[in-house]
Amino acid sequence: MRWIKRLELEILWPFYTSQIIQSIFILTTAYWVVYFLSIGYSLVQISFLPIVMLLTSFVMELPTGFLADIRGRKWSVVTALFLEAVAVAFIPFVGLQFEMLIILYVLMGIGTAFASGASEAWVVDLLHWHTKSNAIPSYYAILHSFINIGFIVAPLFASVIFFLIGELHYLWWIEGAMIFVAGLILCMFGEEKRAEHNQHKLTITLLYQKTMLQFRERPELLFMVIVMFFFAIIFGITTFAWQPFLQTKGVPVVWFGVLFAFTGVLAIAYPFIQKSIFSRIGNRRLLQFISIIQMIAFSLLAITPIVGVIILFFIIQNFDSIKMPIFQPWFQEHVLSVVRSISGSIIAMVGVIGESVGYLLVGQLAERLGFNVIWWFAAGLCALIVVVLIFARRIRGVCQIFRLGA
Repeated sequence: MRWIKRLELEILWPFYTSQIIQSIFILTTAYWVVYFLSIGYSLVQISFLPIVMLLTSFVMELPTGFLADIRGRKWSVVTALFLEAVAVAFIPFVGLQFEMLIILYVLMGIGTAFASGASEAWVVDLLHWHTKSNAIPSYYAILHSFINIGFIVAPLFASVIFFLIGELHYLWWIEGAMIFVAGLILCMFGEEKRAEHNQHKLTITLLYQKTMLQFRERPELLFMVIVMFFFAIIFGITTFAWQPFLQTKGVPVVWFGVLFAFTGVLAIAYPFIQKSIFSRIGNRRLLQFISIIQMIAFSLLAITPIVGVIILFFIIQNFDSIKMPIFQPWFQEHVLSVVRSISGSIIAMVGVIGESVGYLLVGQLAERLGFNVIWWFAAGLCALIVVVLIFARRIRGVCQIFRLGA
């Protein structure tokens, strides 16, 4: 691990270890839709589950963000992992009891809200405390590389389990147990330090005022919110649609894990190419390039879903490993430390809305109009992102005009 500096590793090893465990044991990602279809649920019912989780997360984002900034980020993240572990492990026990299944997805939504802003705020402020703020971009790059290692290992592992046992419910049990282990590591070894924590008597009113003030004073945030919203819709569409789409094309279910693992192969190399790519074309142009490639791939899926195009579709899914390390360090650079969790929760709320829209579109439209309509819609969103990025400077100028006129 020469690409991880020793001092950085001494500070962040519990976070990296926890993330590796979570990544390589997210076994249900490649099979969750197939699993629920196999036990008798319809696509509409299945699409409702992530929407419940996302809407729960949306409702809980602000309360949990305030709690994380006041009570502590470590407490918030550990609570999140324990809640998610319990919910995931109990899913196979509920069967066709849809109401119980909804309750478990509500728990997962609460867990997501607890962790959404706090996990990043915890690490970023810890690095600031150790005067290692220059390690923040590399932390995000390395983190997403670990996530993409999971994209390869976890679905392959899941495919092997399914091939040997022939049952999918074991995946939920193993995943839940390992999420609990990941939370236990952070609980025992995670260090929390915040320079601003002891400087103020933090209240919800004070945090709200500081949060709103920074959004008014930084019009660049509007640009990021718009782009992230569109990316979230696309993420929701692709996350839900690819499994039933491949089933309609006759791809054997046992191959789903192998295909999904393919998405992480290129993304693992991200830390090694990060500096060279960014220094040559810049963040905005890189996002434009990503959106154009996605637009082409979605269009080809709608026109001719041959094997090569399907592979291209899986390649573009790993663009999150490039896209998110662009957004996250930039965002953390612009927010105040004292409201870092709640600010991240606000951005997460925007993502929740977008992702919910994506799930809703697939669940309601795919069965009625077919997947071609879904892919054309995703391609149109990519084109819209390109337009927003082209006029990003004008958007910033308009924000400044409104700010001056306020």
